[in-house]
Amino acid sequence: EARPLAHVAAAIGRSFPVRVLDEVAETDARDGLATLLRHGIVQELRRYPEFECAFTHGLLHEAALSLLTPARRRELYGRIAAAFESLYAESLDDHLERLAHYHAQAGNLPKALEYAERSRAQGGEPV
Repeated sequence: EARPLAHVAAAIGRSFPVRVLDEVAETDARDGLATLLRHGIVQELRRYPEFECAFTHGLLHEAALSLLTPARRRELYGRIAAAFESLYAESLDDHLERLAHYHAQAGNLPKALEYAERSRAQGGEPV
């Protein structure tokens, strides 16, 4: 149960908000996340203002991501983008670069360009 969850977490990023993981995971993420924490694959970064975890090493993140097929990766990126848009609807401007990345990886280039342009317009890093 922890392995598929690690794949979803890896698609979100090296660090990931747990509520996004909960939204995208196809099963209850609590047990799988506890297993990943217990085995030192991920670690808790913070609980406030939002519970966030991260892979303990970049190689673990890359390994989990590399096991996804291209089709599964695209599908996950689309679901992650939708989760961010839903969960952070009131603060989307704080996540524009991530949203541009997720939509680009999902193959939704018009939406990726929209978020990249919004990021650039507010002085964000070039995407």
